[in-house]
This record gives sequence, structure tokens and C-alpha cells, in this order.
Amino acid sequence: MKILVIDADSILLNKEFNYGDIVPRLQIGYILSLLEINNLEYSFLDCRLINKIENKLSSYGDADIVIIYFNTYDYKSAFKLANLFKNKIVIGIGPHASALPHTIVYENSPFDYVLRGECEYDLIELIEKLSNKKYLDEIKGLYYLGKQNSIVSIVTDLDGLPYPKYHAFDGAYYDILPVPFFKKVKWGYLNASRGCPNLCTYCSPMNRVSYGYRYRMRSAKGVVDEMEYLVSLGKNVIEIVDDNFTVSKEQVEKICDEI
Repeated sequence: MKILVIDADSILLNKEFNYGDIVPRLQIGYILSLLEINNLEYSFLDCRLINKIENKLSSYGDADIVIIYFNTYDYKSAFKLANLFKNKIVIGIGPHASALPHTIVYENSPFDYVLRGECEYDLIELIEKLSNKKYLDEIKGLYYLGKQNSIVSIVTDLDGLPYPKYHAFDGAYYDILPVPFFKKVKWGYLNASRGCPNLCTYCSPMNRVSYGYRYRMRSAKGVVDEMEYLVSLGKNVIEIVDDNFTVSKEQVEKICDEI
């Protein structure tokens, strides 16, 4: 079984759109690691780095399953890609899929399934159960025409996740911060926590629906071990991409002590 994972975010290819950075999707990185651990063959394409991706997709026509990550602003791009794989199993993931699954899976939609929330483990379970669809209802975060009572999945044990497949992100990823660097920068990214316990009125409800209000932290040792792993890959600047790294002052101090 061959799997193609696509980040359908193409807004960065719009020359009129001034966007600061192209940061790897760590959720996709976790998914790729789990696919590899489960001996599943995969390919990954990031639309933010590729012009005219439709021309490139002809090389991936033998994929059995296509997984498309997208945000609401790239809804049309995601459907354009999904329509190129109508004879395949197409799965939608990401913030829009989490918040509005009914706008993705419907009669005659090119998408067959949606996985809501933190879907890393749900995706592996879905792939395993596709051969016997009577067990699909057991996947709580799964939405499809025969099961519309899905919930947003949350990973409670963040330390149990493997490191993201960082090697899949070797390429033209970069970040722009108002910080002067006096050496060649090789960016590394990691998650130390997920979720947010707050209800700020100015925050994106899409993010809150996607990742929940329950704040979960990794262990300080686990975070710093991953920092060391990133350094071993040659990274010399590490960005923690959490929504709220500093929610817990005690946890931040533990990570600093561990460093």
C-alpha cells in the first residue's frame, strides 16, 4: 500500500501575499514517523515549496491513499488536488477538517474521509481497518457519510509520540524573526505542549476546535532530549512552535534546568 501525504497550503506561492515564514507542519512530521514505524510506504509533497504541483503529481499516480492537510483559506486548492485522485482513497486532515468536516465529506465529494483533531494515531488505525470497514466506527475522530458523530481527537500522552520525521523537511524551510543572527542559521522546530486552557476572544476559534482547550505538556527531559536530537542533525537555532509555551512557569523552569 502506497500513501501520498500532501500539504495543500499554496497561499505562499501568491506573490501578492506577504508571508513571513515557511515552517514545517510538525503534525505531518509525526504522521510520517508513524507511517514509517508501521512499515507503510509513503511520499510527502509540500505545496508551499512547489510551483505547479499538478504537473508533479503524475509521478504519484500509483498511490493507494492520499492524505491532504489544509486550512480554510486553501479549501479550493485542497479540493482541486483531491479531484485529481477520485479513484483513490482521499482523507482530509488539518484545522478546517477538524472544525467543519461536513463541508469536506458529502455526496459526490472527492474526499472519502475526514480525521479530526490530533489524528496521528487515528490515521494508522484507519489504514489498518480499511480492509474491514465494519470496524471504522471504532475510530472516534473519523467522519464520513456513514458516521457523522465524530469527535475531535486529542493525544494525551505527548511523550509517547515519536519524533517528527525531520528528514522529510530538508528543503527551503525558513523563519523570519526580529532577531539578529550572526551565523548561518539552520532552523529546528519542536512542540513542548499542545492545547490552550484560555478563552481569549481574539484567538482563532478554528485552532481551538482543532486542538482543544485541554493543555498538555511533554516532560522536560523529553523536550530537551529532542533538542539534543535536533542539534545532532545540525540545527543551531531551535524554535518552540507551541501556541502557549509559557502557560506553566514551573514547566518552563524545568525545561531550562534540564538544558
